[in-house]
Amino acid sequence: KVELVKEGRKRFYQATAHDNSWQYNLQGTTGISGMLDDGKSHGFAKAASGIAVEAVRAKLLAVGADPILLGPEKIDELLKGCNTAYQREWAAKRDRGTDYHALLEARFQGKPYVTTTEFEEMWTALQDKLTVHGIDIIAAEVPCASIIHKFGTKVDGIGRLMGDWGVIDWKTSRFTSSEHYFQVGGGSAQAFTETYGVTVGWAKIFRWDFAGKFWEVKNIVSLERALSGLLALRQVKDTIEKELFL
Repeated sequence: KVELVKEGRKRFYQATAHDNSWQYNLQGTTGISGMLDDGKSHGFAKAASGIAVEAVRAKLLAVGADPILLGPEKIDELLKGCNTAYQREWAAKRDRGTDYHALLEARFQGKPYVTTTEFEEMWTALQDKLTVHGIDIIAAEVPCASIIHKFGTKVDGIGRLMGDWGVIDWKTSRFTSSEHYFQVGGGSAQAFTETYGVTVGWAKIFRWDFAGKFWEVKNIVSLERALSGLLALRQVKDTIEKELFL
């Protein structure tokens, strides 16, 4: 049995033997693969925003406008909040992605939900894409764990394709990244295999493009390589989280 446990801001997967002979608290795969970004892009955006705001401020001051109408204090007032605009935009996109992910979960599991026109377009497009690829969704949002490698994850979609079992991850990000490759191809596939004792033959990432309103499908090239990469990332993560210098 595998459960996602939330304790405040802390999240982990708890795997328990059927006879309760053992129990493990396991780190999620996103905590491992996420080190590929680890807030760096967020930091770059913050730095770039600050530089841009200062450049605009300097340019306005250099214009030599009326100091009463457009003096330093007025400029600061006008530019207030501009250097954190990226935070508001990212938060809005993250929240929208989370909401639509929850709607997909509810729809697949037959739970009640409040829909929107945009979501119905997304859902219809997904059904069409699954049909084109010949995939039958068997289950959705399934907590799984790898006891061998000590990590847990929630598999977005379990599917069958030409008789083979496979895992799918729904994404609403702007692009598919190497982080997703390790998370899905390595983490989801291995965890599902161990939890349910079946061989996973394929893994795919379905990414919804909000602007173009279409599903982009990416196939994981090698599940073995993805798992090796995920484990290597964890080793690096465990190393850099310890004291490095004397």
